Parts: sequence; C-alpha cells; structure tokens
Amino acid sequence: MNPNRKKKLFAALLAGVLSFSAMTGMFDRVGISAAEEKPFISDTDGNGKINIDESQIRVDITQGSGVNGTSLDAVVDAKKVKSNSTIQVPLLSRINLTMEISADGLTEEMVSNMYLNVTAMNNSSDPADSTWNSYSKKTYSYTEPTGDRPFGTYTVTFNFPAYGTDLTFYTNSLSDVTDLQFHGGAVVTSLSGLYVINVDTPREDVRIRVPAKSDISTAEYKTWATRVAVYVNALSELTNFRHNRFTIVMDDESLLPGYGGVYLGDGEITCSTQNTNKITAYIANGENKIEWVEMHEISHAYGRETNFGSWYYYSNSGYSSDEVYTNVRGITAIQNCDNLQDTKIVSDDKALPYDSVMIKN
Repeated sequence: MNPNRKKKLFAALLAGVLSFSAMTGMFDRVGISAAEEKPFISDTDGNGKINIDESQIRVDITQGSGVNGTSLDAVVDAKKVKSNSTIQVPLLSRINLTMEISADGLTEEMVSNMYLNVTAMNNSSDPADSTWNSYSKKTYSYTEPTGDRPFGTYTVTFNFPAYGTDLTFYTNSLSDVTDLQFHGGAVVTSLSGLYVINVDTPREDVRIRVPAKSDISTAEYKTWATRVAVYVNALSELTNFRHNRFTIVMDDESLLPGYGGVYLGDGEITCSTQNTNKITAYIANGENKIEWVEMHEISHAYGRETNFGSWYYYSNSGYSSDEVYTNVRGITAIQNCDNLQDTKIVSDDKALPYDSVMIKN
C-alpha cells in the first residue's frame, strides 16, 4: 500500500477527523480496575483523554550479529517448489532463500512473476502463533543448458524477514511447464547490523527490528520504542482490540522504499516498512515524531480484531476498505492520548501536529 495515496483523500477526511473529537468521551471508561493502585491507562487529568503510565513500560535492546547458512531441503509438488522440512531461523533475521530450478518451458517472465508463500511460526506446537505472508521481491540469474540440465537453470533468491523461528514455504504453481526440477539451494540468515527491541507493557507488547546506527544511542532508541508502544496502546484503547504482541520490522527489504504492509495471523500481528532513513534520522535527533507510514501501517492492525485478511485486502475498485479509515483512526488515537499531544506527524517531509496534518495548505 502506498501512504502517498492520502494526498487525494485529505480534504474529504478533514471533517471526519475533527468530528472524531466527539469520541473522546469514550475514554471516561479507562479499561482498568478501580482497585488497581497504579493503572497503566487512565484519565488522570479528567479531560476525556487517556494517559499512559510510561514508568510501567520496559524496553530491552539486543544487538544482532553473525551470518549463518544452511542447505535448503525442498521438493517439487504439483508444479510448486515447497519446503520438505521446517526451516529454523533466528527470530526477525534477514533471510535470503535461494533455489535452483529448471523445467521444460520455464521462461524468464515466469521466473520474474514467481512469489513465495511463507508460514512463520514461533512455536511449532501451536499453529495459532503464526503468520502467513507472500513475497515477490527477488533476484534471479540464468545458466545455459548442460548435459544433466538440458533446459538451463534459474537461480532464484527471495529476501524477506523472519517473523517466526520455524518456517515453511511453497512457491506459486508453475503450471505451464513440464518436468519441473529442484536442484538445490540455501537459506542464509543475518542479524548483523540490527537491533531487536522488546517492549513489554501491561497491555500490548511490541517487538521491533531496526538498523543499529552508530550515531544513535541506546537511550534514544529506547525513547523512540517507548513512544511507538504508547501509540500502539492508544490504538488498542481507542478500538478496544487486543493483539497482545505486535511485531514491527522497520527495514523490510522485501518492500519498496516508502511503502509498508501489515499482516495478521491467527495469533501474531506484524507491520513492516522500508522508510527507515527518515525514521532513524529523527530518532538520532531525539525528535518527538512519528512518520506517516508508521502511523498508517500500525493503525491498520486496529481496524479489526479477527478475520483481518478477508476484510483488509484490496477490493475490485483498487482500494482497501481501510486505506482511508486507518489515517483517521491513527490521528484520533494521537489526539486522544496525553502522552502524544506534542508528537509531530511527518508527512511529505513536513512535521505537523495531529490537528493540522490533514489540512491541505
């Protein structure tokens, strides 16, 4: 999805955003027991806006390292290449999955259009703790026919993040070829140059992968990660949806720059973007900002609690039913949270407060 689509929608949305201020009354219900001494979410100022107790947020940062590789165990089934066993990988690592294939009738166009369907699980005994994603970004090369490979060989490499530790996959069907063969491959994982940040809260936990920049201190990363967790919990309070754990990949190389995606499995929700340079720039400067693509993609996850995929994805008109509402929902969550009143939203390289970011100047 392209966050720039908002340009066509801002004027029409302005009245809707402002009218959402009427919803602040809903926060008279703070969602916690009155018997609790120190509630995580409350209306401490009596202004109808929520206040999130940031002292109850715990942030742990781990720096990844190392590159590891293993051979790919795969088979051909119904003109698809599929995993023959579970692939175990470090959580949130970058993955390059390479396969060598040949077939009678296999063309460069077919290879260019290949995609990989990946199921990522964090507990192989619990199918509910999984996500399913499809990846089409790849590199490939061709080797001329040899005696044992008379149709030539394509070497195809898919790049994607590991949203779980146990992976299985299958490609799309190459239905127009015959004698499809898998000749081997490899899985290379890396956490080098990355931070994995775990943010624990009494409500929605957040797990983030982000590049480890030498000019950004761990304290600055923690401040930013805390703000992301506050925004996630403000959305959860606004919608009354609970996902319990939210995974965000801030440098998803399977996406084009400036784009994002959100995926919901039965028990795991993930958000990704390839807008990393803008985001790390304001983290380094200690600025109280949220990038539009962050706000937009994370908010998608709180448009619905269950059956997410069947509702979210694009309609025949070319737009998801949530492409507009996600912006309204995100800005409303910021508007209705005391902690985020001074947070600027970065849109078209301008940093604006929530009450003017959707006004066309």
